[in-house]
Amino acid sequence: MNKNACLVVVNAVLLVALALGQNSSSSTGRVVQDSGFTLENAQAELKEKTAVAVKIPTLLPGTAGQQIFAVILGFGPSDYNILLATKVPCEGGNACSYGSVQARKSPFDLEGKPVFVTLRNGISAQFFPSHCHAFCSQAYITWKEADVFYCIGVKAARKGELIRSANSAILNH
Repeated sequence: MNKNACLVVVNAVLLVALALGQNSSSSTGRVVQDSGFTLENAQAELKEKTAVAVKIPTLLPGTAGQQIFAVILGFGPSDYNILLATKVPCEGGNACSYGSVQARKSPFDLEGKPVFVTLRNGISAQFFPSHCHAFCSQAYITWKEADVFYCIGVKAARKGELIRSANSAILNH
């Protein structure tokens, strides 16, 4: 996968669901296009639907007071996938996509040379920087707790910002 692996998966799942006309329940989760759907609501819903610890950041970089919406793209017993959007509906395009929050039982395959960092409680993590050209890609931070891998991606985020986001997610479960 390329360095936008988290976002590529998010876009593919959302586009397939929208092409099939699915804006409600499916066997692998649901696509939520509700402007009132917050990160807190997504966390509460996912806690009922998946066996993995749901780690949602309470601190997000660079929002400047803008509301971030949670679009649940999918979930299963051992994973979840959330698109973070600045408006809904959002199909994962650059204009409305802010980032992503994911968890799964297998490692994330991100390109690039990671910077190794330490999170709260001594948890080892990897930071993958953003690249900006015509638009900025997501920067990612990934870590493992117990047997679950977590990934938070935010467009153009800096290392310190994503470390704070990951630390807030670790505390918020």
